[in-house]
Parts: sequence; structure tokens; C-alpha cells
Amino acid sequence: MAGRRRVGRTTFVVAAAVLAVSLAAGTAAVLGSPGADKAAAPPAATPAGIACPADLAVPDGAPRLAADFSPVAVTVCRDETRRRADGGLDLITVELRGDRVAELTAALRLPDLDATRGACRTMLRRSVGWFALHDAGGRSVRPRAPLDECGNARREAAEAFAALPLTRVADTVVRELESAGAAAAGCAQDWKNMIAIDAPTARPGRGADLVGDEVRICVYRVGADTGQFVRGELVDRGERRTAIGRALAAAGPAGECTRTAERFAVLRPPSAEGAEVYVELDGCNRVLLPAPDGAGRLLAQAGPRLIRLIDEP
Repeated sequence: MAGRRRVGRTTFVVAAAVLAVSLAAGTAAVLGSPGADKAAAPPAATPAGIACPADLAVPDGAPRLAADFSPVAVTVCRDETRRRADGGLDLITVELRGDRVAELTAALRLPDLDATRGACRTMLRRSVGWFALHDAGGRSVRPRAPLDECGNARREAAEAFAALPLTRVADTVVRELESAGAAAAGCAQDWKNMIAIDAPTARPGRGADLVGDEVRICVYRVGADTGQFVRGELVDRGERRTAIGRALAAAGPAGECTRTAERFAVLRPPSAEGAEVYVELDGCNRVLLPAPDGAGRLLAQAGPRLIRLIDEP
């Protein structure tokens, strides 16, 4: 969406159900089969040492399935998100197992197709996700899928992988994506400091009030890469909303700045995507806002009153 600079897988944007076949080669997200959450025959025990890793990227250069390896079970790992009872959001790794692997085994034994047979006419990146096969003797392998003319996993292998009957056996929290406080405030957990990014190219200009009666205020502390959520609130009409608008409109063109801000606020009208205003809460107290003509951004100077109004609890 225009103007919005939230960070995420985040962004993984993220859904608990993911695509059946990953659209990016080597991506960590993989699909559970249609039977993944249904009751299934108890899967064969997974050999010791095979568990879902923290990084589910599928490496290049994996070997093909050897002719003398006879799979009897499979372990599949995928990433999902899970909303906690307190409203926060976690990234989790899901471990699934199954023992009906005949169709996948047959598909994995198909040959690679000749990439020189003709021009590749698709930009689709098709792959299977993270999986390991196990034999009756307790050995485990992680073979790659056969490739088509475009260097993607062959459709037969991708479809057989997506159709695996699997039983969900374990969930492991990888990290928090969104805190309970950010979720309650309607703010992203991370946000880029767009003032630092856009200040060199922004034009000096005057401030302007925000669109609409409501403004969501999200405050971030500057980190190594992105701003980390501190607090947030929705200011709905009333004297404070009016005062914030007037203080913004009173901001004059920004001057030279030699100080680095440690905190910044993102002011967002909920009904006007792309109309975010950024305010440094310390440092040079600059304001970054959309230009009225739609051509880039303007850099203005916040007064002490605007900073106090934003910092009110």
C-alpha cells in the first residue's frame, strides 16, 4: 500500500494457511496437505536427530533420491503464525509426519527435464518445502525434487508433496512477530524510520493537518535496522485531536539537522492509507509528510507543543 513502511514476514503479512506450493524457490513457507489437521494413521516414528530446524530454507545442491533408499515415512516442516490469547502474534514452526509416501517417492524418482528443449515461458517459481524421508532401518535423507525445463520442481513432485496425508505432531515458537501491546494499539511491531531515509531527498515545506477525525499514534524507538514499538493509541476527535492538527499545520520548513533522533512517531489516519506523517520526538524534531501535489515528501519542523501532544499518555 502506498506510503506504508511497516516491516514484517512480516510482514511475514502472514496467514496461518499458506500456499500449497511455495511461489519462491527455497522459501521457508510450505503447505500442509488437505489432511494435515485431520485424524490419520499414526505415522512411523521419526529417527533421532531429525527435527524441524530454525531455518526452513531449502538448500541448493541437495542430492536426488537414491535408488537403494526405500522411504516408509516423511517429516514435513512449515512456518505459520499463531495469535496468542493476549493478542500478540508468534512465528511458529510446525512439524508434521506421515507414512503414506508412495506417490511422493514415485514423483521424486522422475528425471530432470532438459532445460535446453525450449524457452522457459513462465516466471513461476515452484518448489517443495522442507521435508525428510525415513526408511525402515532408521536412516533419513533430504533429497531434492526433480526439475522441469525452467529449473523449478516438477509439477508431479509439487502436487504429490502438497497431497501428503500428514499428522501435526509439534509446534515450536520461533519468535514474536507482534507484541500484545502493538496488537492492542493497532500498530505494527516494527516500522522503518522514514525521516532518516527520506530526509536527504525531501523538500523543505510547511506542515499540514491529518485527514479525518481520528489519528492513530504509534511510537517507536530507533533500533539497528528498524524502529521497535514502544506504545500506541487512537486519538478520536476531541480537543487533543484538534490540537494535534493545529500543531502540525503550524510546523514551518525544517532547517539543517546534525542530531540523530532516538524516538519517532508515526501518525496515521485509519481511513487514509498512504497519508502517514512521521515526527521525530527528540533529536531535531523534524516532521515528514506527503507533499500536497503528490510529488514526494516535505520536511517540516515540529514545535514543542506537537511533541508534548504526541507524548501525552
